Amino acid sequence: MDHFGEDFTSTDSSSVATFRAPALGVRRPFVVDESLARRLIADQLGLSSGSVVASATLGDLGADPLDVVALVLALEKAFGVRIDEAEADTCRTVGDLLDAVRTARPLRRETLSPVGV
Repeated sequence: MDHFGEDFTSTDSSSVATFRAPALGVRRPFVVDESLARRLIADQLGLSSGSVVASATLGDLGADPLDVVALVLALEKAFGVRIDEAEADTCRTVGDLLDAVRTARPLRRETLSPVGV
């Protein structure tokens, strides 16, 4: 995929975070598609995506503790990350969930060898 000449300066800096790659000790950018995350949250809670704003509390959106667990699992799956359980427990707003995704650890992609090899 060729990206020569494309302007990436319009990237919303609030949607870019960094994470530490454990094996190398280097920091790399991790971009969160906030509109996708908000749509996912809206779908999980049966709401319109317009009502899912960063300042909205999960309780005000009708989420109970089990809904929050389901939201965290759905966000982890959608973005290929693992959100720390302690951090997930402190999420009270949509913005908190988005921040948790930004700072989450990426899942390791392991190759499986065929059985018997």
